[in-house]
Amino acid sequence: QAVITTNVVHMTREIAEHIGFIIAAALKRGASVLDITEEAEEDWVRTIIAKAADREEFLKACTPGRNNYEGQERPKQNTVYGGGPREYFQLLKAWRDAGAPGMVFSGSLAKTRESV
Repeated sequence: QAVITTNVVHMTREIAEHIGFIIAAALKRGASVLDITEEAEEDWVRTIIAKAADREEFLKACTPGRNNYEGQERPKQNTVYGGGPREYFQLLKAWRDAGAPGMVFSGSLAKTRESV
């Protein structure tokens, strides 16, 4: 889940920096597998739900389509980060600065390279 912003170039740069950090962290550890802890996933889902705009009444009034799950109730976490782009990018930076809490690095990059 990301954020909605009108400045696509800025968003692309921020996301590229974030992905680069994750790749560099994996390479530094020699990891070939990345995952997150169940606790980290649950924390993120709670954050998404807490920041989500309540659009249920609006979506119910719309003609059924892909944006409103064909008129069905959508899971609350199936939305974008609702705190705005500046807050979202600060959140990503804080996570990187904290050393990627909740990220699990495993596997052996050396074994992966040998098998290719």
